[in-house]
Amino acid sequence: MRTWNKTLTILAALALATVGIACGDATEKNDTGGTGGSGATGGTGGTGGTGGTGGTGGTGGSVEPERIDVANDVTSDTTWTANNVYELDGRIFVKNGATLTIEPGTRIEGNDGTALIVTRGSKIMADGSREAPIVFTATDPDGDGRYPGDWGGLILLGNAPINTDGGVNSIEGFPAAAGADIEYGGNDADDDSGVLRFVRIEYAGWEYAPDSEINALTLGGVGRGTTLEYIQTHLGADDGVEFFGGTAEAKYVVVSRPDDDGIDWDLGWTGKLQFVVVQQEALVGNYGYESDNDGSNMDKSPRSKPTIFNATLIGSDAAPGAAGKTQVGMMLHEGTGGILKNHIVAHFADFGIDVEHDATTALFSTGDLVFADSIYFDNNAGSDFETTNTSVDKADKDNGFDEAAEFTAAAHGNRNVDPQLTDALNLAAPNFLPKAGSPALTGGATPPDDGFFDTTATFVGAFGTENWMDGWTDFPVLPEEM
Repeated sequence: MRTWNKTLTILAALALATVGIACGDATEKNDTGGTGGSGATGGTGGTGGTGGTGGTGGTGGSVEPERIDVANDVTSDTTWTANNVYELDGRIFVKNGATLTIEPGTRIEGNDGTALIVTRGSKIMADGSREAPIVFTATDPDGDGRYPGDWGGLILLGNAPINTDGGVNSIEGFPAAAGADIEYGGNDADDDSGVLRFVRIEYAGWEYAPDSEINALTLGGVGRGTTLEYIQTHLGADDGVEFFGGTAEAKYVVVSRPDDDGIDWDLGWTGKLQFVVVQQEALVGNYGYESDNDGSNMDKSPRSKPTIFNATLIGSDAAPGAAGKTQVGMMLHEGTGGILKNHIVAHFADFGIDVEHDATTALFSTGDLVFADSIYFDNNAGSDFETTNTSVDKADKDNGFDEAAEFTAAAHGNRNVDPQLTDALNLAAPNFLPKAGSPALTGGATPPDDGFFDTTATFVGAFGTENWMDGWTDFPVLPEEM
């Protein structure tokens, strides 16, 4: 959509050339192109050959990638290659048990309202690399730059359990007429929808109807057999990543500048996350985590209860009540459980953590909802849990639950200290690593030794001393911010 209207939020001095989002991502270099031929006019074959080699430094050696229009569903095994740009023309379903393989370095562009949907029983094998990430982005038909919501997003639908009555649901953002192609849920916790590794998803998010949107990355009933690693969503018009039930597990996830929530879960998600970053901006962005079970029956089973270690949630640093939306680090409500440890929650405009509904607060006493071994800092202008600010009603829907008493109890090991991150508020070139001597480098819990978690990550937040974002992430700014 081209109606995104934003006030300038970054000084002109921050304007930068974005890395890796031009068509060059899918361009092959031709070292024996026409420039070599010009040398041959010198009169001898040997001289001509020398001229050809020298010519590779010029612009004549570039070959523009071919643009492939994708207007039909993928119904048999198909490979998209890095020497092409694939332009989505409609909502494209990978179906009938097909596998879509995408080579490292491939670029996929979506038009307004388009999306790529991997249906139950089908797979996507998008296995990029640090040096050649796979990029899902928007087209720019008018030449005026790309904006949030310029295309729909990427959707994976699986056969893992959800808590919807009957065990099967239809993913939001589509008309009911789409039928079985939009169904998700089943009985296979180990279901495998393929691989997303070293993948960026930019300018996505599309609203089909109120409260029925396509997120940048939507995971409906996705199973833990799916590989989800090194994924960034950037400038999405809805949530960065949403889990609709399932058992999906993911590592190394970056959500930068989402219009709504960073990570959203509901309908019985029982998966795992480790090494997660959410970064908000001041004019849009709601919750770092929006965490639900089921609003219609908050005790429905399976209950949402993810296990998340090593996350850095960064707010906009706006003054309380001054952001474009109410901004909260974590909204825990509608009966969600969760084991949340080794987190940094910092710089949220209105509140660090808010809890709603008796079905949620009751889980603290049973150990089914835990926030521990973490750092909170500078939320609500430093008032984190106790404040007279009315932009967030701390007593709303929680029957008097005292967040401050719960989260500051010594037994939980939480600390109200400056994590001393390098440059976490920089929207154009952020650095979330702790500085030398930071309290975040120690004091975390040991993650579970279950084959998924890295048990050496006893630091607090998504980073210790290694920047796993290097080489494959990108943070392009909006055209008016250049």
